[in-house]
Amino acid sequence: MSPDESNPTEEDNTMAPPAPASEPTSPRIGNRIRQAVRTISMESGITEAPRLVKRNRPYHQSLDIMNVHNKYGKHRWTLLRNFLWHDWFHMLMRMSTSLSLLLILTLWVSFIMMFAVIYMAIDARDPTVECGLGFDNYPIQIYGAFAFSLETCTTVGYGLPGDTMTFFENCPDVQVAIFFQMMFSMCFNALLLSLLFTRISRAESRSAQILFTDKAVIRKDDKGRLLFKIKVYDADSKYPLVESHVRLYVVHSCSNRNYHPLRITVPDDDLGATLLTSIPSTIVHHIDNYSQLLPPKFRGRNHMVESCGLQLREIDSHTGNREVILCPVCAECYGTHERLLKHIRFNQEQERLCEFPVEGTHQELSEKEVSILTEPEKHYPQPTFEDLKYYFESAKIEIIAVVESIDPLVSGTCSALQSYQSDDIVLDRDFVPAWDSSNQVDLDLFHETVETEKIDLKSTRKRGIKRFESSYLA
Repeated sequence: MSPDESNPTEEDNTMAPPAPASEPTSPRIGNRIRQAVRTISMESGITEAPRLVKRNRPYHQSLDIMNVHNKYGKHRWTLLRNFLWHDWFHMLMRMSTSLSLLLILTLWVSFIMMFAVIYMAIDARDPTVECGLGFDNYPIQIYGAFAFSLETCTTVGYGLPGDTMTFFENCPDVQVAIFFQMMFSMCFNALLLSLLFTRISRAESRSAQILFTDKAVIRKDDKGRLLFKIKVYDADSKYPLVESHVRLYVVHSCSNRNYHPLRITVPDDDLGATLLTSIPSTIVHHIDNYSQLLPPKFRGRNHMVESCGLQLREIDSHTGNREVILCPVCAECYGTHERLLKHIRFNQEQERLCEFPVEGTHQELSEKEVSILTEPEKHYPQPTFEDLKYYFESAKIEIIAVVESIDPLVSGTCSALQSYQSDDIVLDRDFVPAWDSSNQVDLDLFHETVETEKIDLKSTRKRGIKRFESSYLA
């Protein structure tokens, strides 16, 4: 592969056409972008890319519901019968509280009416037998039967309307009907209590207090690496959630809405990406050679090993956890390009002193080839913010953030969702600090961003060291 060639996958080629090198805001480039978007839509079979997570709560938050619907077709009734038979409880729980209560009360009244009809039939079956439900050989009517059925469901003592035979000695059929109605009443009361408790105490509603920033930012750190960042905060900060952790996914606008997990650097997903949500937490993803946020034409240019479908992080190579940079001569792997350069120089000198043949050894590498291998940023164009913006718009990328926690009050798991599309991502900016010295979080500043040019990292570090020294001496 030549130095100018990239190595995108077939799927990536269909998701995003090559981005132009000129300014994407010009009319000519704008027309190309629109044409590319139309091409992608035609190839993928969809003309729009609606949000998978809608922002339908105040303060730019979501209802934590996926915007995905089913088209059952001819299997509608088969599947619905299967769901109702095997999972009716969860289907009932997913309804609104008012609707589920209405259905339960309707079912309760229906059973009362059913037993009222049973009592009417038993009392009218043999006029010669006095059951004590009616008056003077006159069978009980619907109003009296309904009242008697309601009394049976709610109490166990009777004031009989027609006689004083409290235990219905003459009518064993009434005793059997009362037995089954009382059994049903106890089971129904237990079901009603459990449904109400589950609906009222569900841990899902706790996620309403987990806040995400309105915008995601992409900026460069002090080493020139591209970082994708969002912030998360739990407004109920006095009572921390348990085992909070975060995950990121990127979804492309292809016909099957293909998605890929995004590796998280801060907090480290190798340690579970755990969070202390009582403090505003910044979530960082490194847009490296393996990141799905990197435009396809920039991938595979740093002479790194193929991911083979695995979700890798380039930063692991820098810390010694993985070695991904290959030597083209001996196929040894190294963590950084600097180590590869030292390896090539050392072996070139060793081979020269040992009088090895030039062909097939490290001596065969020219200075230009060594520079291409060890300093790829000097020979390959690096992605710019405009390239990222073009790729996000053309591929209609949506990034979904998921924060999962355990509510200690009810020991239930809650999940908060937020999504970011191209319009929700700001470039070359960073978040404004919302935490002050009195341990207060200013929610007016929580969504605010500032240009990275106005952030002086060195002075910020110095101020932090001075604050630490003064607090430590005090």
